[in-house]
Formats: sequence, structure tokens, C-alpha cells
Amino acid sequence: HSFTLFPYTTLFRSVVFPMFSTLSPESIYWHLFFEIICGTCLGIFFFFFAAFYSETFPSHIRCTAVSLAFGISHPVFAGTTPLVSEFLMKITGSTYSLAIMLMVFSAAALIAMSRLEDRTGRELL
Repeated sequence: HSFTLFPYTTLFRSVVFPMFSTLSPESIYWHLFFEIICGTCLGIFFFFFAAFYSETFPSHIRCTAVSLAFGISHPVFAGTTPLVSEFLMKITGSTYSLAIMLMVFSAAALIAMSRLEDRTGRELL
């Protein structure tokens, strides 16, 4: 399913910068438009995650692998994101640094997904 996730990751990465550039009261409707696109991309991206995890890990380590991947990545990345965001805004004085951070992390996810083995058609048990 990683090939299915590529277009949504790429689309998300391409609309993040315009979304942050419309953070003003004058362009609230454009910002809402870009936020709807980003939310849709993330929704579709997470929709495929259950199948993605099932195909990524063999059954004898699937529960442990998914638990470790989820349990380590969420506190490390989601827990430190507000601190990193505030730090970037403080040193740059711009919200564009947050857009660049999201684009870099999205590109890193795209590279990581491209390196995964395709297990389509293989037995999942």
C-alpha cells in the first residue's frame, strides 16, 4: 500500500507552504481551503495505515513491531513538535519555518516508505 500513500504525501507536502502563507484574517477562506486539502490528505493517509502495518510486518512480530513503532515515534515526534515549533518561530520570527519543517518531515516519510519491501500477494499470517 505504500504506492497508494505516495500521492497523498506529495500533495500534503505541496499545499503546506501555501496554507501557512495564508495565515491572515484577509485570506481566511484560502487558508480554510488549504486546511481542508491537508486534512483530506491526512485522513486518506491514515485510512490505509491498518493495511500498511499488516503488510509491513510478519505475523510473528506484528503486534510487537507496531506497538514499538507507534509507542516510540509518537512521544518522540508528537511530543517534541510543539517545542521545536516554538523554537523555530522564535529564532526565525516566521510561520514559514513551520511549513518547511512539515515539508522536510513529509519528505523523510516519503523516502522511508519508498524503501519498504512490497509484500502484495504474500500470505499475511
